[in-house]
Amino acid sequence: MIYQVFVAEDETRVREGIRNHLDQSGRYQLCGEAADGEIALPAILELKPDILITDIKMPFMDGLALAGAVKRASPRTKMVIISGHDEFAYARQAISIGVDEYLLKPIRATTLLEALDKVADQLEEERRVLAAQDPDQERQKELILRDAFLDEVLVGALSVAQVLERAEQFGLNFPARQYLVAEMELNYQQAKPEAALSVRNVVDRLLQDREDVLWCLRGGDRIVVVAKGEGKEKLEQTVYEVLMLLRDELSRLLGIGSVSGIGTIVDRIGEIPASYLEAYQLLRRLPALPRGAIVNVDDLDDSSLVQLAGADEPMGRKLLHVTEQDVDSLVDQICGSKNDVGSLLYVYYRITDLVVTASRIVNEAGKDAAKVFPGLSGASAILRKSDVEELRAFAKDIILRFIAFRDKAAGGLHYGQVIAQAKNYIYENYHDSGISLNTVAAYIGFSPNHFSTVFSQHTGETFIGFLTRVRMEQAHKMLLTTDLSTSEIAFRTGYNDTNYFRYLFKKHYGYSPRELRNLHQSEKNLR
Repeated sequence: MIYQVFVAEDETRVREGIRNHLDQSGRYQLCGEAADGEIALPAILELKPDILITDIKMPFMDGLALAGAVKRASPRTKMVIISGHDEFAYARQAISIGVDEYLLKPIRATTLLEALDKVADQLEEERRVLAAQDPDQERQKELILRDAFLDEVLVGALSVAQVLERAEQFGLNFPARQYLVAEMELNYQQAKPEAALSVRNVVDRLLQDREDVLWCLRGGDRIVVVAKGEGKEKLEQTVYEVLMLLRDELSRLLGIGSVSGIGTIVDRIGEIPASYLEAYQLLRRLPALPRGAIVNVDDLDDSSLVQLAGADEPMGRKLLHVTEQDVDSLVDQICGSKNDVGSLLYVYYRITDLVVTASRIVNEAGKDAAKVFPGLSGASAILRKSDVEELRAFAKDIILRFIAFRDKAAGGLHYGQVIAQAKNYIYENYHDSGISLNTVAAYIGFSPNHFSTVFSQHTGETFIGFLTRVRMEQAHKMLLTTDLSTSEIAFRTGYNDTNYFRYLFKKHYGYSPRELRNLHQSEKNLR
């Protein structure tokens, strides 16, 4: 297995040395690097490396603060601290954070690789134990009883006094300024055979040290998370952090897919059921979310597809909920069964209802119905025909095209304008070495975790992947159209470290900047 490593170190020479050692090891791969902790943190939380190597002394956010923040958000990430200071105070603090290895500069290659091998072996063992089917039976009984208690809280079956009394029995710290509830639906289609038996154990181990969330299983296919805290940004950060952690680990360890919905923030314990109900209903209003999607009730605006198909429009409701497996059944409802078509006049009426409703929903969602249904212009001609099979085929084609449109719209959640704004900002500022997930999220008014989730779900690539691609494409263009040095091009595309720029360029294109220019020159000479 290849382990992904992120390096946070302000000394270029040290970063370069580590990078070279990783490349030569065959077991480790550099997934990112940064010269200070403040830039490193959002990149780490998005890339989710297996191992973080960080110096203690760095500008803006030191290595210990960085390690603490990463440990909280991504507890499975292993930490290797490197330091030029042989001071017990630093080592003691590192131990308290949960750092796995503490190395002193100068670092020999063998020492570094030995430390990496040690933590990689720990990762393997932890993954084996985490997914094991034989957890502590007494702990499992306790969690099942706790699930039943929290289930009563979620449905509003207990008074506030009863909640506090029962919470004390389970050792749960319930009181908080505000609460935010999310529900994760699990999909076992691609899961390992032992997945259903291991879910509770995995979630318990992942969240056992977190005091800012409560959680329970509802049945075998839902996990409910209650985030506690104060303030919208803080609570959203917590809930996105936890949902992404559970999503990634359940998928990686057990092959379980998931989609998650987030309710709205409430101020009282008695209002928790309202926040939960919003999260629950959100997932049912968006029945075709892509695997891994995390959606917030605040993500839906007045032009949302699910709201366009209002409750007072029967055909709209049918189109909203129909799946590919239900298509033939809906065609039967519209056209009648193959053996009992009934009045053709009534069939024409119902097909017209289908066409008008589908077209209206598409148009009101800001799309062109003529492009979604390219054969729609011929509808009147088809409706004048009396061939039953042709009518059924026409209705089925409209429904299938609408399903494709609806599923894509549900996955995108009408974030086109926001994503376009973020992309434009990146295109205009890719040359700034300080641009990061945090700066772009702040520019569009999102929390970093929310923006990271929305961006990857909408574009299919991570923010860092997109930024790197933009920078590499611009660098490629400069290399072919200017006489600028590689160092100058690196600087103009946001990289202060020329060697790291060369490393990324070769990783992206498969050849170095120099090789590109030599090849281009050879081609020119042949013309």
